[in-house]
Amino acid sequence: MRMRKKSKLLIGLSALMITMTSTSAIADTPHTWHVVNSNKGNWDARLQMISEGGHFVAHDGSLLSEFTVSPLKSQEYGFVLDASDDFNVAYTLTLTQKDPQQFSLKACVFVITATGPGKPDIRVASYNGAECIWKDVPGRGKDFFVA
Repeated sequence: MRMRKKSKLLIGLSALMITMTSTSAIADTPHTWHVVNSNKGNWDARLQMISEGGHFVAHDGSLLSEFTVSPLKSQEYGFVLDASDDFNVAYTLTLTQKDPQQFSLKACVFVITATGPGKPDIRVASYNGAECIWKDVPGRGKDFFVA
């Protein structure tokens, strides 16, 4: 009799763990993937939500909000929508030059929004001569370039 109760308990706990794991995996599946690249110099980058919920993950699934890019090291990130999001979402990708020339820090600010599924609306602000470019990668997301 005791063995039966233990078996039922183990089966119940196993089912709970499987459910929790699959729910977590679904909730953290990126909606889009992006690569941040530096064509020249080292840059500090920061991702920040402006409206609605969401977060950013590295390729290995770890949370990501700050990182560094250089011509030899790009950074890929996934944008994860919260379950309640309705595409009124907005976030920023801000990059600042690590090694400013003559006290003139270059910076790029990308404000990333969408007017609907698959319809990005990206605004770019460039400071102190920074080159800030984005390009569409069909079926995947957008990639960003700074110099």
